[in-house]
Parts: sequence; structure tokens; C-alpha cells
Amino acid sequence: VNPESSLTTLAEEVRDAHSTVAGALTRESSRRNNHASNMQELRDSQSKIMLWCRQQRSTMENLKEAGQIQEYTNSFQSNITVMETNFLVLMELAEPLLPNKEVNKILEDAIELW
Repeated sequence: VNPESSLTTLAEEVRDAHSTVAGALTRESSRRNNHASNMQELRDSQSKIMLWCRQQRSTMENLKEAGQIQEYTNSFQSNITVMETNFLVLMELAEPLLPNKEVNKILEDAIELW
């Protein structure tokens, strides 16, 4: 057995193993970055929905006169379809991240306030 040939073969095996490991690390890093980005998008979506719900509740609690109630009702009806769409987006963002305790909590909080 030629020692140079054995060393060359060993060096090729090490290079191949290095390439495999480097590729796996790159894919894992990308997956984690993508997951973090998706989680932030989910949190942002939830925040928007929860803010809107709180604003609606606060406005509703301060209504006194029939004219105010009618104006609020008209505004609410025009805005609810947009917010329903935003709520569906929240659910769609969450789906690929499940099962996950943090995602479950984000959804539970939004649903409870909704």
C-alpha cells in the first residue's frame, strides 16, 4: 500500500466530511434565522390585533350618546373585515410554527382578547 495514496484518500475523506458538515451547519443556521424571523412576524401580527381590540374596547366603554354609538358601529363594521383578515394571517403565520408553547400562548392571548 502506497502511503501517499492512503494520505490522499484520507485527505479527500476529510474534505468530503468537512463539506457535509459545513452544508449542514449552513442549512441549520438558515432554518434558525428563518424561524426567528417567522416568530417575530407572528408577534408583530399579534400585537397589531391586540392593539386594535383594546382600542375598540376602550372606545366602546366611553360611548354615551346614540349618535356616538351609531358612528362607532359604522366604523366598526367597515374595519372588522380588515381585522378578520389580519386574524386569519396570524393563524396562517402560526400554523407552520406549531407545536410550540410560545406560539400557543400568542394565539391564546389573541383569541381571548378577540
